[in-house]
Amino acid sequence: MVAKRITPAPSLPALIGLSTATIFAYALPGTAVAQGPSAAIEEVIVSARRRQEPLQETPIAVSAFSGDDLAEQGLFNLQDFRTVVPNMDVNNGTGVGGAASIYIRGVGQNNAGIAADTAVGIYLDGVYLARPDGALLDNIDIATVEVLRGPQGTLFGKNTTGGAVLYNTNRPQDEFGGKLLARMGNYDRTDAQFVLNVPITDTVLTRFSGGLAKRDGYMTDVLTGDEYTDEDRTTLFGQIRWLASDSVTVDLNANYAETDQMARGQRCLVVDDVVGWQSTLFAPLIEPTFGRSAEELCAESEALDSDEFTTNRLGKYYSEATGVSATIDWEINESLSIKSITAWRNTEAQIDQDLDSTIAPLLESSTNFYPEADGNDTDQYSQEFQILGDALDSKLKWQAGAFFFREESTASNVGVTGPWTVTDLGPTGVIVNLSSQVDGNEAENTSWAVFAQADWSFADNWELTVGLRYTEEERELVGAFTRPYDPSTITTGSLLVPIAADTWLIEPDSFTFAYDFLPPTEFPEFDTKVKDDDWTPTVSLKRSFEGGGAIDGGIVYLTYSQGFLSGGIGTGLFGPQAFQPEEVDAFELGVKIDAWDRRLRMNAALFYNDYRDRQLTTIAVNEATGSVQALSINAEESTITGLELEVTLLPTPNLELSFNASWNDDEIDQFDDIQIGLNTGNPDCVPALGGAVEGCPVDRSDERLPNIPESSYFLAAQYTLQTSVGTFVPRIAWSLINDVQRCFDRSSCVSNRWLVDEAEDVSARLTWLSNDERWRITAYGTNLQDNDFVNGGVSLVDSFGFGGATIIPPRMYGVELQYDW
Repeated sequence: MVAKRITPAPSLPALIGLSTATIFAYALPGTAVAQGPSAAIEEVIVSARRRQEPLQETPIAVSAFSGDDLAEQGLFNLQDFRTVVPNMDVNNGTGVGGAASIYIRGVGQNNAGIAADTAVGIYLDGVYLARPDGALLDNIDIATVEVLRGPQGTLFGKNTTGGAVLYNTNRPQDEFGGKLLARMGNYDRTDAQFVLNVPITDTVLTRFSGGLAKRDGYMTDVLTGDEYTDEDRTTLFGQIRWLASDSVTVDLNANYAETDQMARGQRCLVVDDVVGWQSTLFAPLIEPTFGRSAEELCAESEALDSDEFTTNRLGKYYSEATGVSATIDWEINESLSIKSITAWRNTEAQIDQDLDSTIAPLLESSTNFYPEADGNDTDQYSQEFQILGDALDSKLKWQAGAFFFREESTASNVGVTGPWTVTDLGPTGVIVNLSSQVDGNEAENTSWAVFAQADWSFADNWELTVGLRYTEEERELVGAFTRPYDPSTITTGSLLVPIAADTWLIEPDSFTFAYDFLPPTEFPEFDTKVKDDDWTPTVSLKRSFEGGGAIDGGIVYLTYSQGFLSGGIGTGLFGPQAFQPEEVDAFELGVKIDAWDRRLRMNAALFYNDYRDRQLTTIAVNEATGSVQALSINAEESTITGLELEVTLLPTPNLELSFNASWNDDEIDQFDDIQIGLNTGNPDCVPALGGAVEGCPVDRSDERLPNIPESSYFLAAQYTLQTSVGTFVPRIAWSLINDVQRCFDRSSCVSNRWLVDEAEDVSARLTWLSNDERWRITAYGTNLQDNDFVNGGVSLVDSFGFGGATIIPPRMYGVELQYDW
């Protein structure tokens, strides 16, 4: 297990007691208490069905947050929703990078490659963000965030088999105003945000916003002292709203996001009784160099303090995303409106990473911070038309639309192994192995869809919803493997002695990493296409009730829906390998209740999802390059059953209590994979890499599905106290996530080293708001118990016999200062 931090921390009962004492201290006699906030829970308007309607009348499991909610709860970034939304798991990276990794109800995607899509759709002002790089959004000038749980295949289309996250920014207003925010904290946290609203004329309005998020790393390389797992993000928004007429509104939006930070530091976890094929093949280099085995190097890393780790590369991550969109809303009359959303987005990403998490030099590493291997670059284009109307005295509400999407991507990467300083293989020197580059990969994805949905109030308090979407797409991956080196440029001297394939012994004084990539040795080009189409229907029956007694009203609904996640192409042991689309049949029984004069709100959803060809991530070896990489494959049959509960209670007008929970059961009924290991001559296995390893069939149906907890709980208390010197708002929150699996390959999953038994978190905030509501000062703390459980990593246990694990951020605390005008 990962070593615990030894920093003393207050216990959970002590923290709750301290918070309670603070709340009661504010209410002592002699304190001037003004009229508190509303004594009823506010109505929340959502767009989960592509039109504005109250949350409590929407037959979908939705968690909705206003901009004020984000500020009050301290939700700085998309990843902060992982504790406050039931069955939502968000990591600030896949592997050791910084791309968004989102799972809802246990459904997501760990593969961030250009030929694979995520299973949770992220939408920014109605525009779909196709790539996970640049999608870990900071909550700057946000109007609402809606988390739709469960498949959304009819209205939002493909790639929402887990759900969808809808980000809506604040629109330009007709009055001059703005906001400045500064945030400072430990680990040299220095964040800044601004909002500036400038009306140009009565019909042309503009709004600009942005921010910086900077923090030092909390993981330290013990060899160099470099800090990893830091934050360095820049976000900018620009909007122009043109009120073209009383019925036509045009919104022009531009956004930019840049991430430039070190990679996530990985602790090494030892797995007993597993012999890694890659560690074994490199043993003649590892043991003479370090005097101990790769497994012993991993054990040394695991024994370090929890904020320390070992590596052999200066790992880093960079992404840049730029998007522009034009949205036209035309209200033709009271019963008919048309919307058009036109968008373009470019995403660039680079990563340099050490996958083995030991000091062995580049046992398995990859980078694309070279001119000839400069990362991933994607352009996406999309056009959507929506028509909304109602008829029969508004008893029938309908919408229809069409969607077109095209994505063009390039990707390149080079794997480097070495240098090794070894003295017993001949002349003293540096041994360098340069493995192959996957150079010039190009992916094109073209997709179009048409959809329609109608909501019919066929009787008092009864509504029937029927919808259908047809999607067709074609994806193509073209690539050529090349050798990225010219041996004559590897050294500045004359000594160049071949040791083995792609491996040379070089004089130490003549070795340099400044080698060129020309002329490359080319391998045959491959060109692989997949074409898929699918119908994704929705049928929902809703019964509204007025209530009586303590019940104010609510709905009960039963929904059947289908979802569709794009298929794709990867490169595995036997060359290019296509994986099938992921499909799901989803059943949901939900209830939403307001009670006690709208001082109690309780929403619950019982769901059953039956997946076909669920896309999971395995570890494969590229036969042409010899490199280890993630590969998406299909688990033929799997199911997830769960219950979610969200409760908000106002015992008094000034005290708000929030609670949510989830309980889940996941099953894999059929999951056939290929496990890579040392060649044993097993006739059921296929030799590869010149016979050094073999791929053997393995049944993985006995494993857990990744990133879904068996249970989770969240509890928060917030008190609002108005005095003559301003309003004070203390808040405390506690969360607990039980039994969630974060493994990759077969050996890591069955070892349970990446199974998190309990992940507990306590956070607190104390806010002061001036009487004119212009000034806000907040003191905050997160992970107050300073826990250090695993939240991801690269668990290549089949390859190494051990694996890397990333750890959640330690205790963070600081102060926010905000001014509004």
